[in-house]
Amino acid sequence: MPNTNSHELAQRPATDAVSASISARPPAVIVLLSVLYCTFFLVMLAAAYTGDLPVAELSKINNFDKIGHVILYFIPTYLGHRLCRGKHVRRAIPVFPSLFALFTIAEELVQGLSPNRTLDAGDMVCSLVGVAMGYWLAQRQLKRSVDGR
Repeated sequence: MPNTNSHELAQRPATDAVSASISARPPAVIVLLSVLYCTFFLVMLAAAYTGDLPVAELSKINNFDKIGHVILYFIPTYLGHRLCRGKHVRRAIPVFPSLFALFTIAEELVQGLSPNRTLDAGDMVCSLVGVAMGYWLAQRQLKRSVDGR
């Protein structure tokens, strides 16, 4: 195997979507949005565990809880997969979405131990649907950017 430095590797054309997405830096807007959303997400989790969510206002929206789970987990999965540049393990397992799905399951299970939260299989399903949708959209956009569309 020839000895190559990172500069030479960065200048080589990518041969497929995975290597192309890994070689490029994530756009600055994705980095900024990721930091902002991570902060928001952590504040929302803290508010939920301390009973400080505005449930009275939110309950005016039908199925707000389920819709909220889809949206709350869609956004970080989309941003995280873009931030990780679509990295997969053995080309089959997406790194960020897989780790975030595991976090999602663990977080939902821990809710059963909290006096201000409840364990709800429907919430877990909606959260995982959000993870799947976020992965799908991010992967689609990464592939399109590589294909030049």
